[in-house]
Amino acid sequence: MVEEHTECTEIHLCDVAGEPYIDGQKFVLSLQRFEELRIELYRINSRAQSAAMRVKSAVARNTLSSAMGVERVEPGRGRHPLSKVITDSITGTTPLSENQQDELISAAVAESVALERRRPGSVSKLRNDLDLVTLDALIERFEQTMHRRTPESSWQRFFQDNPFALHLAFGYPLIQIHGQASVGGTQFSGGGEKVADFLVRNAVTNNVGIFEIKTPASQLIKSRTYRGGVHTPAIELTAAVTQALDQKYQLENSFVQRKHASRMPDLESYIVRCCVVIGTTPQDINAQKSFELFRGNSRLVDIVTYDELLMKLRQLRQLLGGSGKNQI
Repeated sequence: MVEEHTECTEIHLCDVAGEPYIDGQKFVLSLQRFEELRIELYRINSRAQSAAMRVKSAVARNTLSSAMGVERVEPGRGRHPLSKVITDSITGTTPLSENQQDELISAAVAESVALERRRPGSVSKLRNDLDLVTLDALIERFEQTMHRRTPESSWQRFFQDNPFALHLAFGYPLIQIHGQASVGGTQFSGGGEKVADFLVRNAVTNNVGIFEIKTPASQLIKSRTYRGGVHTPAIELTAAVTQALDQKYQLENSFVQRKHASRMPDLESYIVRCCVVIGTTPQDINAQKSFELFRGNSRLVDIVTYDELLMKLRQLRQLLGGSGKNQI
């Protein structure tokens, strides 16, 4: 490197800390800088070896996948930016920069009118394809987040950014009114002792509903049986249901005043629907039975598990067709 870019014929290592410099035909480098460079080059080499191993493993698996009866996979890109660059270089993948992405979107929008004239229906097909890509990405993010120990606040942000996934829980068209909505203050957006994770309304009837968000790791049923194979509900489940019922009570008690203070005169509270998104379905048959008996008789609160929401998303993807990798 020094020979290629300088006229230096010697490299001198010195004890004095500082930036490298050229003295005549000498390239002077401190021992501290030399050690830092050596360590960084070693790290780069290790990342390159790890990236190569990930790519090799994916290629070997995909080559033998049909015989082994396993799914094909994409090579992991690693977390460090340099690892991603190395992996992309090995696989021949060249991600678009943000400017290139913006240019691609602008070009697609500019050409859409002319394209629809030349090939009627093509833009509609493109929009449908993009919707499927968006749904595939949503399913992938949902599944990945489920498998991590994600706190409630992260799931609240997830549903805030992806309200479509949450709306599947109620089974009818919803419009989100407010996230972290006050149901015990003077306004829905103001402070109050009781706060619902999401306040929504039916897009057709304007009837309001409450969502309480827990995590996939929340326990639904106690592992120990009570009598005759019966499992009792876990404290996390009963507490979430009671919390939702209390929010419903607070909301109904002063609903008229709050909706006027919030300047939302169209809202109605005929029957305030409550939904708790919590946990994953138990695997044991007796535990499943006990869970279904409990939630089937919780008529004022709908209880939906995360794996059920994920299944709804996958079924919707299958219904819409295509060859998405998340189909059942």
